Amino acid sequence: MDSYWLCPIYFFECDSEQINLPEEIQIIKIPRKFVEYLDENYPDTLPTILSDAKWTIAIKNEQIDTTNMSIIESMSVGFRQQDKVKGQLFDLLTALRLYKKGRIVAGLLISATFHNSEWSIGGSIIWTSVSNILFFEEKPIYKLKVSEIQKLTMLFQQIRQWRASNILVNIEIALDRFHSSYHGNIEDRLIDQMIAFESLYLGSEQELTYKLALRTAFLLRKRKDYRNIVFTNMKKAYNYRSRIVHGDNPPTRNTLGIIVPKTEDYLRQSIKKVILLLGQGNSLKEIREILLDENILHNGTTLTVV
Repeated sequence: MDSYWLCPIYFFECDSEQINLPEEIQIIKIPRKFVEYLDENYPDTLPTILSDAKWTIAIKNEQIDTTNMSIIESMSVGFRQQDKVKGQLFDLLTALRLYKKGRIVAGLLISATFHNSEWSIGGSIIWTSVSNILFFEEKPIYKLKVSEIQKLTMLFQQIRQWRASNILVNIEIALDRFHSSYHGNIEDRLIDQMIAFESLYLGSEQELTYKLALRTAFLLRKRKDYRNIVFTNMKKAYNYRSRIVHGDNPPTRNTLGIIVPKTEDYLRQSIKKVILLLGQGNSLKEIREILLDENILHNGTTLTVV
Protein backbone atom coordinates (compact mmCIF):
# COMPACT_ATOMS: atom_id res chain seq x y z
CA MET A 1 0.00 0.00 0.00
CA ASP A 2 1.40 3.39 -1.04
CA SER A 3 0.64 6.57 0.88
CA TYR A 4 0.07 9.91 -0.86
CA TRP A 5 -1.00 13.49 -0.38
CA LEU A 6 -3.44 14.68 -3.04
CA CYS A 7 -4.12 18.31 -3.92
CA PRO A 8 -6.85 19.08 -6.47
CA ILE A 9 -5.96 21.78 -8.99
CA TYR A 10 -8.47 23.88 -10.88
CA PHE A 11 -8.53 25.56 -14.31
CA PHE A 12 -5.67 23.31 -15.44
CA GLU A 13 -5.44 21.42 -18.73
CA CYS A 14 -2.75 19.20 -20.25
CA ASP A 15 -2.56 17.11 -23.42
CA SER A 16 -0.80 14.32 -21.49
CA GLU A 17 -2.60 11.81 -19.28
CA GLN A 18 0.08 12.03 -16.57
CA ILE A 19 3.00 14.30 -15.71
CA ASN A 20 5.90 12.69 -13.84
CA LEU A 21 8.09 15.04 -11.83
CA PRO A 22 11.10 14.62 -9.51
CA GLU A 23 10.70 13.54 -5.88
CA GLU A 24 7.93 11.05 -6.78
CA ILE A 25 5.46 13.82 -7.59
CA GLN A 26 2.88 13.48 -10.33
CA ILE A 27 0.07 15.50 -11.84
CA ILE A 28 -2.70 13.05 -12.75
CA LYS A 29 -6.34 12.99 -13.78
CA ILE A 30 -8.34 13.20 -10.57
CA PRO A 31 -9.48 9.75 -9.31
CA ARG A 32 -13.23 9.14 -9.16
CA LYS A 33 -12.96 8.32 -5.44
CA PHE A 34 -11.42 11.76 -4.83
CA VAL A 35 -14.29 13.49 -6.66
CA GLU A 36 -16.77 11.57 -4.50
CA TYR A 37 -14.84 12.53 -1.37
CA LEU A 38 -14.90 16.24 -2.29
CA ASP A 39 -18.61 16.07 -3.15
CA GLU A 40 -19.41 14.49 0.20
CA ASN A 41 -17.22 16.68 2.40
CA TYR A 42 -17.36 20.02 0.59
CA PRO A 43 -20.94 20.53 -0.66
CA ASP A 44 -21.92 23.12 -3.26
CA THR A 45 -22.80 25.73 -0.63
CA LEU A 46 -19.34 27.18 -1.34
CA PRO A 47 -18.88 29.78 -4.12
CA THR A 48 -17.18 27.05 -6.17
CA ILE A 49 -17.82 23.32 -6.35
CA LEU A 50 -14.54 21.70 -5.28
CA SER A 51 -15.27 18.43 -7.04
CA ASP A 52 -15.11 20.31 -10.37
CA ALA A 53 -11.34 19.68 -10.35
CA LYS A 54 -10.19 17.62 -13.34
CA TRP A 55 -6.58 17.10 -12.16
CA THR A 56 -4.74 16.55 -8.90
CA ILE A 57 -1.15 16.79 -7.70
CA ALA A 58 -0.08 13.49 -6.12
CA ILE A 59 2.91 13.60 -3.74
CA LYS A 60 4.12 10.23 -2.52
CA ASN A 61 4.57 10.02 1.23
CA GLU A 62 7.88 8.69 2.51
CA GLN A 63 7.36 5.45 4.43
CA ILE A 64 9.05 5.59 7.85
CA ASP A 65 8.81 2.78 10.39
CA THR A 66 7.70 4.35 13.68
CA THR A 67 7.11 1.04 15.47
CA ASN A 68 9.93 1.51 17.99
CA MET A 69 9.44 5.27 18.41
CA SER A 70 7.76 7.02 21.30
CA ILE A 71 4.51 8.90 20.67
CA ILE A 72 6.39 12.21 20.71
CA GLU A 73 9.04 10.93 18.28
CA SER A 74 6.35 9.54 15.98
CA MET A 75 4.43 12.84 16.02
CA SER A 76 7.64 14.73 15.31
CA VAL A 77 8.27 12.54 12.24
CA GLY A 78 4.71 13.19 11.06
CA PHE A 79 5.07 16.95 11.40
CA ARG A 80 8.37 16.91 9.50
CA GLN A 81 6.75 14.94 6.70
CA GLN A 82 3.90 17.45 6.54
CA ASP A 83 6.34 20.35 6.39
CA LYS A 84 8.18 18.60 3.57
CA VAL A 85 5.05 18.00 1.50
CA LYS A 86 3.86 21.59 2.05
CA GLY A 87 7.20 22.82 0.75
CA GLN A 88 6.97 20.51 -2.28
CA LEU A 89 3.47 21.76 -3.11
CA PHE A 90 4.49 25.41 -2.68
CA ASP A 91 7.53 24.96 -4.93
CA LEU A 92 5.60 23.04 -7.60
CA LEU A 93 2.86 25.67 -7.75
CA THR A 94 5.59 28.34 -7.86
CA ALA A 95 7.15 26.56 -10.85
CA LEU A 96 3.80 26.24 -12.63
CA ARG A 97 2.86 29.88 -12.08
CA LEU A 98 6.29 31.25 -12.92
CA TYR A 99 6.54 29.12 -16.05
CA LYS A 100 3.53 30.64 -17.80
CA LYS A 101 0.33 32.60 -17.25
CA GLY A 102 -2.97 30.92 -16.41
CA ARG A 103 -5.48 30.94 -13.56
CA ILE A 104 -4.28 27.70 -11.91
CA VAL A 105 -5.60 27.29 -8.34
CA ALA A 106 -4.63 24.71 -5.68
CA GLY A 107 -6.99 23.18 -3.14
CA LEU A 108 -6.29 21.42 0.16
CA LEU A 109 -3.74 18.66 0.68
CA ILE A 110 -5.65 15.51 1.62
CA SER A 111 -4.11 12.17 2.60
CA ALA A 112 -4.81 9.06 0.52
CA THR A 113 -3.61 5.51 -0.03
CA PHE A 114 -3.37 3.44 -3.22
CA HIS A 115 -3.67 -0.33 -2.97
CA ASN A 116 -4.63 -2.97 -5.55
CA SER A 117 -5.38 -0.25 -8.11
CA GLU A 118 -7.89 1.39 -5.74
CA TRP A 119 -7.75 4.76 -4.00
CA SER A 120 -8.81 5.35 -0.42
CA ILE A 121 -9.21 9.06 0.33
CA GLY A 122 -9.20 11.01 3.58
CA GLY A 123 -7.81 10.89 7.07
CA SER A 124 -5.72 14.03 7.31
CA ILE A 125 -6.07 17.48 5.74
CA ILE A 126 -3.40 20.18 5.48
CA TRP A 127 -3.95 23.84 4.76
CA THR A 128 -1.00 25.43 2.99
CA SER A 129 -0.12 28.99 2.04
CA VAL A 130 -1.19 28.22 -1.54
CA SER A 131 -4.41 26.37 -0.65
CA ASN A 132 -7.69 28.15 -1.31
CA ILE A 133 -11.29 26.98 -1.46
CA LEU A 134 -12.81 30.39 -2.22
CA PHE A 135 -12.09 31.16 -5.85
CA PHE A 136 -13.89 31.97 -9.07
CA GLU A 137 -13.18 30.86 -12.60
CA GLU A 138 -11.27 33.42 -14.61
CA LYS A 139 -9.45 33.41 -17.92
CA PRO A 140 -6.99 32.33 -19.06
CA ILE A 141 -7.14 28.65 -18.15
CA TYR A 142 -3.68 27.17 -17.49
CA LYS A 143 -2.83 24.98 -20.50
CA LEU A 144 0.32 22.86 -20.32
CA LYS A 145 1.58 21.07 -23.44
CA VAL A 146 3.60 17.86 -23.53
CA SER A 147 6.38 19.80 -25.27
CA GLU A 148 6.61 22.11 -22.22
CA ILE A 149 6.87 19.45 -19.50
CA GLN A 150 10.67 19.14 -19.72
CA LYS A 151 11.20 22.89 -19.22
CA LEU A 152 8.67 22.95 -16.37
CA THR A 153 10.50 20.02 -14.75
CA MET A 154 13.84 21.85 -15.02
CA LEU A 155 12.32 24.98 -13.44
CA PHE A 156 10.85 22.92 -10.60
CA GLN A 157 14.23 21.27 -9.97
CA GLN A 158 15.93 24.69 -9.93
CA ILE A 159 13.39 26.02 -7.44
CA ARG A 160 13.94 23.01 -5.19
CA GLN A 161 17.71 23.58 -5.35
CA TRP A 162 17.27 27.29 -4.58
CA ARG A 163 15.03 26.32 -1.67
CA ALA A 164 17.67 23.94 -0.28
CA SER A 165 20.39 26.60 -0.55
CA ASN A 166 18.15 29.24 1.15
CA ILE A 167 18.17 31.55 -1.89
CA LEU A 168 14.37 31.78 -1.89
CA VAL A 169 14.38 33.17 1.65
CA ASN A 170 15.51 36.48 0.11
CA ILE A 171 12.28 36.82 -1.87
CA GLU A 172 9.87 35.11 0.53
CA ILE A 173 7.56 38.15 0.69
CA ALA A 174 7.48 38.49 -3.10
CA LEU A 175 6.65 34.80 -3.59
CA ASP A 176 3.92 34.80 -0.91
CA ARG A 177 2.30 37.90 -2.39
CA PHE A 178 2.68 36.56 -5.92
CA HIS A 179 0.65 33.51 -4.89
CA SER A 180 -1.86 35.62 -2.94
CA SER A 181 -2.47 37.69 -6.05
CA TYR A 182 -4.09 34.66 -7.70
CA HIS A 183 -7.03 34.91 -5.28
CA GLY A 184 -9.56 37.44 -4.07
CA ASN A 185 -11.05 40.46 -5.78
CA ILE A 186 -9.07 42.36 -8.36
CA GLU A 187 -8.31 45.28 -6.00
CA ASP A 188 -6.66 42.95 -3.46
CA ARG A 189 -4.77 41.19 -6.21
CA LEU A 190 -3.25 44.47 -7.41
CA ILE A 191 -2.27 45.41 -3.86
CA ASP A 192 -0.58 42.00 -3.40
CA GLN A 193 1.28 42.48 -6.67
CA MET A 194 2.55 45.93 -5.70
CA ILE A 195 3.77 44.67 -2.31
CA ALA A 196 5.67 41.93 -4.14
CA PHE A 197 7.21 44.47 -6.53
CA GLU A 198 8.24 46.69 -3.61
CA SER A 199 9.94 43.81 -1.82
CA LEU A 200 11.90 42.94 -4.97
CA TYR A 201 12.86 46.39 -6.24
CA LEU A 202 12.74 48.78 -3.28
CA GLY A 203 13.10 47.40 0.21
CA SER A 204 12.84 50.44 2.51
CA GLU A 205 13.83 53.03 -0.11
CA GLN A 206 11.85 56.18 -0.85
CA GLU A 207 10.73 57.78 -4.13
CA LEU A 208 8.74 54.62 -4.58
CA THR A 209 6.77 55.02 -7.77
CA TYR A 210 9.58 56.29 -9.98
CA LYS A 211 12.26 53.87 -8.77
CA LEU A 212 9.90 50.90 -8.89
CA ALA A 213 8.76 51.62 -12.43
CA LEU A 214 12.25 52.44 -13.68
CA ARG A 215 13.99 49.39 -12.22
CA THR A 216 11.23 47.05 -13.42
CA ALA A 217 11.43 48.43 -16.95
CA PHE A 218 15.21 48.10 -17.13
CA LEU A 219 15.30 44.58 -15.74
CA LEU A 220 12.59 43.22 -18.02
CA ARG A 221 13.22 44.94 -21.35
CA LYS A 222 16.21 45.96 -23.52
CA ARG A 223 14.65 48.18 -26.17
CA LYS A 224 13.80 51.74 -25.12
CA ASP A 225 10.28 51.67 -26.56
CA TYR A 226 9.45 48.44 -24.71
CA ARG A 227 10.95 49.85 -21.50
CA ASN A 228 8.72 52.90 -21.87
CA ILE A 229 5.65 50.65 -22.05
CA VAL A 230 6.61 48.75 -18.86
CA PHE A 231 7.54 52.01 -17.11
CA THR A 232 4.19 53.62 -17.99
CA ASN A 233 2.14 50.57 -16.98
CA MET A 234 3.97 50.22 -13.67
CA LYS A 235 3.47 53.89 -12.78
CA LYS A 236 -0.20 53.57 -13.70
CA ALA A 237 -0.60 50.39 -11.60
CA TYR A 238 1.11 51.94 -8.59
CA ASN A 239 -1.14 54.99 -8.88
CA TYR A 240 -4.19 52.70 -8.96
CA ARG A 241 -2.89 50.86 -5.90
CA SER A 242 -2.52 54.13 -3.97
CA ARG A 243 -6.03 55.24 -4.92
CA ILE A 244 -7.45 51.89 -3.74
CA VAL A 245 -5.57 51.92 -0.42
CA HIS A 246 -6.42 55.55 0.36
CA GLY A 247 -9.97 55.48 -1.01
CA ASP A 248 -9.18 58.43 -3.28
CA ASN A 249 -11.24 57.97 -6.45
CA PRO A 250 -10.39 54.25 -6.83
CA PRO A 251 -10.30 52.87 -10.38
CA THR A 252 -13.16 50.76 -11.73
CA ARG A 253 -12.83 47.00 -11.95
CA ASN A 254 -12.96 47.24 -15.73
CA THR A 255 -9.94 49.56 -15.61
CA LEU A 256 -8.10 47.19 -13.28
CA GLY A 257 -9.00 44.26 -15.54
CA ILE A 258 -6.78 45.80 -18.21
CA ILE A 259 -3.71 46.52 -16.08
CA VAL A 260 -3.64 43.60 -13.59
CA PRO A 261 -2.85 40.85 -16.16
CA LYS A 262 0.06 42.99 -17.41
CA THR A 263 1.51 43.59 -13.95
CA GLU A 264 1.04 39.92 -13.08
CA ASP A 265 3.21 39.01 -16.05
CA TYR A 266 5.80 41.68 -15.12
CA LEU A 267 5.90 40.21 -11.62
CA ARG A 268 6.29 36.66 -12.98
CA GLN A 269 9.23 37.74 -15.15
CA SER A 270 10.75 39.83 -12.34
CA ILE A 271 10.77 36.97 -9.85
CA LYS A 272 12.40 34.60 -12.34
CA LYS A 273 15.15 37.11 -13.22
CA VAL A 274 15.80 38.14 -9.62
CA ILE A 275 16.12 34.48 -8.58
CA LEU A 276 18.68 33.93 -11.35
CA LEU A 277 20.68 36.96 -10.20
CA LEU A 278 20.51 35.80 -6.58
CA GLY A 279 21.74 32.39 -7.74
CA GLN A 280 24.77 34.11 -9.27
CA GLY A 281 25.76 35.31 -5.81
CA ASN A 282 24.24 38.79 -5.79
CA SER A 283 22.29 40.16 -2.82
CA LEU A 284 18.97 41.96 -3.30
CA LYS A 285 20.68 45.23 -2.34
CA GLU A 286 23.38 44.66 -4.98
CA ILE A 287 20.75 43.84 -7.60
CA ARG A 288 18.84 47.03 -6.87
CA GLU A 289 21.60 49.55 -6.27
CA ILE A 290 24.50 48.24 -8.35
CA LEU A 291 23.32 45.98 -11.15
CA LEU A 292 20.01 47.73 -11.83
CA ASP A 293 20.99 51.32 -11.18
CA GLU A 294 24.23 50.91 -13.14
CA ASN A 295 22.20 49.31 -15.89
CA ILE A 296 19.97 52.37 -15.97
CA LEU A 297 22.94 54.75 -16.07
CA HIS A 298 24.59 52.82 -18.90
CA ASN A 299 21.35 52.31 -20.84
CA GLY A 300 21.27 48.58 -20.23
CA THR A 301 24.76 47.59 -21.36
CA THR A 302 26.09 46.27 -18.04
CA LEU A 303 23.40 43.85 -16.85
CA THR A 304 23.04 40.38 -18.33
CA VAL A 305 20.53 37.83 -17.09
CA VAL A 306 20.86 34.40 -18.68
